Amino acid sequence: MGAALNWAAMDATDWVGTDDVAGGVEHCLAVIVEKDKQINAFEHVFAESARKRAAKLDKLSPKDRGPLHGLPVAIKAENNVLGVPTSFGTHANITPPAVESAVVRRLREAGAVIIGTTRMPECGAWPVTETDRVISRNPLNTDFSPGGSSGGSAAAVAAGMVPVAIGGDGGGSIRIPAAVCGLFGLKPQLGRISVAPYPHLWHNLGVVGPLTKSARDLRLLYRVLAGNEPTDQYPAAAPMAENMLCVAPAPRLRIGTVMKASFPGIAVDKVHRDAVAKVASLLDGEVVAEVDLPKVTGTFIPLYYASIAGEVEYMEHPEDLDSKTKQLVAFGNAVPKPVVSLLKKRSIQHAATVNDLFARFDLLITPVIAPRPAPAGFLNGISAVKAQLKSAPYAAFTALFNVTGHPAMSVPVGYSAADGLPVAVQLAAAEHQENLLIDAAEYIHDKLKDRTWG
Repeated sequence: MGAALNWAAMDATDWVGTDDVAGGVEHCLAVIVEKDKQINAFEHVFAESARKRAAKLDKLSPKDRGPLHGLPVAIKAENNVLGVPTSFGTHANITPPAVESAVVRRLREAGAVIIGTTRMPECGAWPVTETDRVISRNPLNTDFSPGGSSGGSAAAVAAGMVPVAIGGDGGGSIRIPAAVCGLFGLKPQLGRISVAPYPHLWHNLGVVGPLTKSARDLRLLYRVLAGNEPTDQYPAAAPMAENMLCVAPAPRLRIGTVMKASFPGIAVDKVHRDAVAKVASLLDGEVVAEVDLPKVTGTFIPLYYASIAGEVEYMEHPEDLDSKTKQLVAFGNAVPKPVVSLLKKRSIQHAATVNDLFARFDLLITPVIAPRPAPAGFLNGISAVKAQLKSAPYAAFTALFNVTGHPAMSVPVGYSAADGLPVAVQLAAAEHQENLLIDAAEYIHDKLKDRTWG
């Protein structure tokens, strides 16, 4: 049965429950061998352990199979996987962890197969996936970056190396690579998915989530991954709300659109503005109004610095970090702990402002990134300050929802006529409304997936 399956055409939901786990794993490993020398999506590939796991799963009776039975998954390299050092995209760790990350454990318990760990920029600091040693590339056009910081995970899914991958998002790091690789990427509510054994991921900014080829895959993964551990410093305060707004077949949602970046001096590409307007009209909103979002740069940037400095505290050989990362660590060490506490309180104030917007609107629709996708090697050879200035347009619409904790996602809506790369929009919703986002994303993608923009 398995030999007849067209693995390349299947999304994650189709993989689950296969009677030929070994066949699916061999397909993934073959695509990795074929493509990854050029793309550099993977840091480690667990070929031997994946084959052993597949053989064991193939012996299970249907009644003993988990909800992700046989699903190959790649894991961003900031999550603990037994047997390999947790690199955070660096060469600064050499000792494998003693405890696996909760997200990895839940995937295994549900029957998934961990294929390998994926590349990221050091400490997840950038919206592209590159270091002084390695540049990852977008499989849709290798002259471009797959985005960051979950660029390795996005590239692995977009290239067909795995049907789904796990990323992390502290300022747009799931949504940006999803946007430039044509995937769905959901930044869930703060604390929705445990980051254990670590108490937090980038303080109150970071979350864990999957990158997928379909909206229904997000539902599949979130049923398994959602939940907290006792060590989580920021557990989600409530479960995901059921979507009662009936997005399909005849949506009438109150829509707020955002066309201008909150960072000063940032131009938004016309195809992104056009896509936002078209998606708003598709949802047939009772109210479609352009809104301004609160400016959170003064909150986000110091927390970003402090988060990177805190991450480096887990590293055995910080002297091996890239020069840009060392500069960011120095900035982070200069942020006093009382200031970090103050910024977290300010984040709550920003969240209250956004909650007021969601009293008026069911969804906010924005671009994901302001410019078109960045070329590969975008930040190599420049200082941290220059890299931040170049990076700002890529996080200009995403970082707000890390500060406030609200769920937000990237939805692919077609391709640009000018460069052939994907076009995406960002949807954001009220607290705990991930299900509304997924329903809206599915509706939008079905209407616009083959659209050419520009």
